[in-house]
Amino acid sequence: MHCLMHKESDVLLIGSNVSFRIEDVYLPDPAELVEVMTEANEVVGKLVELSDRGTDRDQFGVVRLREDLKVIVAVDKLTVIQKQESS
Repeated sequence: MHCLMHKESDVLLIGSNVSFRIEDVYLPDPAELVEVMTEANEVVGKLVELSDRGTDRDQFGVVRLREDLKVIVAVDKLTVIQKQESS
């Protein structure tokens, strides 16, 4: 399983719930994404894959927003959403 640090305390893992801004989407074009999404500035999805950028490992995340829609976002633009423990 791929694992990489994102910020000081967050660990980015395949399967992590992440958030990011629509304008930070690398592919597809953010303008196309706005047509199929609500007008929310920030969206939430599940990290399903990490991708390389040439020789640099794990530079992009593939994020599933819904069953039929995946986007590619630079990992430094992703924020891990911590699950709150129930009390």
